[in-house]
Amino acid sequence: MKKRQSFILSVLFVILGSLSAMAQVAKLSSPSNFDPDCVKFDFQEYQAGIQVADVVGKWGVNFQGVATGNPQIHLIVAPIGGAEPDRVLQNQTAPGSNPPLIINFKYPVSKVGFVASNGSDSTTVTLTAFDPLGENLGSVSETGLATEKFIGVRGFSSRGIGKLLVDYGTATEAEQIDDMIIEYVSRPKFTTYLAQVGDAKDLLQTILVISNLSNSTATGELRLFDSGGTPMLLKLGQETNSVFSFSLLPFSSKSFTTEGASEPVKVGYAEIESDTPVEGTAIFRTTLAGALTEAGVGSSVPRPFVVGVAQKTAATGFDTGVAAVNASDQAVDAQVRLYNEAGNLVATNESDLDLGPHAHKAQFLSQLFSTLANNDFKGTLVITSDKPMALVMIRTLGGIAQSTLPVGSVSQ
Repeated sequence: MKKRQSFILSVLFVILGSLSAMAQVAKLSSPSNFDPDCVKFDFQEYQAGIQVADVVGKWGVNFQGVATGNPQIHLIVAPIGGAEPDRVLQNQTAPGSNPPLIINFKYPVSKVGFVASNGSDSTTVTLTAFDPLGENLGSVSETGLATEKFIGVRGFSSRGIGKLLVDYGTATEAEQIDDMIIEYVSRPKFTTYLAQVGDAKDLLQTILVISNLSNSTATGELRLFDSGGTPMLLKLGQETNSVFSFSLLPFSSKSFTTEGASEPVKVGYAEIESDTPVEGTAIFRTTLAGALTEAGVGSSVPRPFVVGVAQKTAATGFDTGVAAVNASDQAVDAQVRLYNEAGNLVATNESDLDLGPHAHKAQFLSQLFSTLANNDFKGTLVITSDKPMALVMIRTLGGIAQSTLPVGSVSQ
């Protein structure tokens, strides 16, 4: 009897283990299966015909075709008197081939779904989910795509879904999706920096503008720090603080303006953190001898390698300003290399942009390289660091910001 019970238990454990292994995904049949704070893409804001590999790349979502080019936005024109034209994401297939549409998630998702179409009553769409390590979590399918039909998949792996294949099988029609919904395992925070913020009585104000880049409401904080990385109190509008909350409707923006009353001058940087991709802009408003000037500078993403323009004209007072922010909790070791227009290395600075945790520093080209104090120069700055830094380069006249100088990197 005991042997029989032991055998039954062993079989039961095997069955339960098999079911557990198979129960890595579940089919979702409605948008109501997603939480209210999920992220939605309807593709309506994009022009027809564009390739869409990275159109929502800031969300960590990438669309990929197989050997036939990137998927494209496709325009569906309704019959006369019908609804407005619809824009959908359509896989690009070559004659005689039917490779799947691939969706990659930089930030793993627990759920993903969309409206599938462009098929027939017999067309079957299959969603196959993989975790970030490449393990096949399983598949779900739906048949009958003569009309739009919602299909989604939920992954039960603690690692989430890192890749999804959307496959119409042997059908000749291209995979086509719309109204995509994703729910992250852990919703990412999107952080960007305004590497230079200043305020001086009767001389300088900084207008900080935050713009929502998506069709989702953006909620987050604007945080101000001095050059040592300590919270910096400033009056923005009617509130004096170092942290300012914001909530931005889709594609809206909000401006925060310093009072222009700091004495002595306050200098530092701003960190913008949001649950939705946003863009930041710092507009420096200077009043000097009764003349008002403004110059705008975009936000920066921390990178370990940055290349920018370096220019200086001694006679007119034009110089290049570099502002750097250490975005990490550890000290950063940075090197600044100066190249002339021919690409020859002219000088190297090994220490002036070394920064403590969350510290900030602003230097002119003539300060980084004293040999340029009384000389003209045109060339390139290459800044490398052992930890990512947020940098901006500004063209100045007599120390006053005039325009942004381009900054680029092969780092993403």
